[in-house]
Amino acid sequence: MSKVRIVPLDTTRNIDKTTIGPKALSLVRLGRLGLTVPPGFCITAAAFREQMEQNNLLTRLQAAMNELAKTEPQAKEEHLSLLRQAIVEAPLAETIRQEIEEHYLALGADYVAVRSSGTATVVNVGGATKIIKTGQKIQVDGDRGVVRILQ
Repeated sequence: MSKVRIVPLDTTRNIDKTTIGPKALSLVRLGRLGLTVPPGFCITAAAFREQMEQNNLLTRLQAAMNELAKTEPQAKEEHLSLLRQAIVEAPLAETIRQEIEEHYLALGADYVAVRSSGTATVVNVGGATKIIKTGQKIQVDGDRGVVRILQ
């Protein structure tokens, strides 16, 4: 059986919060109850693990955790920053990229909402959570690496 990398919010599969997280699972459940949920999809924890494995980031993460245990408190932020940078800059696994693109294009929308635990990860801009305010609409041009706040 292949890994489930993407779960549409209108899925009929039996999905739990370890697969897509509790917030996305709540949207799936609301849709099943007949409430209106905008079309969308969730990238699964399995896809994240696959991304980490393909870029040898799990090994780096374990090494960083071991190093943090021996690091002075003032240097921990720098170690974590370097690890975060390695994760953000790692090339996206082609199989994951293709599946995300297929699901995105299937939405057929000019604009989509993106929810992430880390806005800076999505837009690759340090301090993005200070720049982009909750509720603001943004336009992301991934081909050019441009993020524009829409008014």
